[in-house]
Amino acid sequence: MPPDRPRNAPSIATSIGASQGTVQALEVLRKSGGAAVTVEDDELARWVVTLGAREGIWAEPSSAAPFAAIERLRAKGVIAPDDRVVGAAHGERP
Repeated sequence: MPPDRPRNAPSIATSIGASQGTVQALEVLRKSGGAAVTVEDDELARWVVTLGAREGIWAEPSSAAPFAAIERLRAKGVIAPDDRVVGAAHGERP
């Protein structure tokens, strides 16, 4: 395990900001050939509200992170409109 390090920025998504999940997330990225992006608190908060309004799911901010990341990757053209993706928050295995 990497040494525990203080956060470099506060976040509303506390469960994915812990350094303990870094090893697992990196392993999944390497094995899957996946991509990772950072997401901001305002994106997380917007997706928490969006999921609640559209799906009736009041998600914890960390659980909304994959939706924000997919949205960002689609906007950058990394994910095409007809691509299939699996989103996982930092430290979760898809």
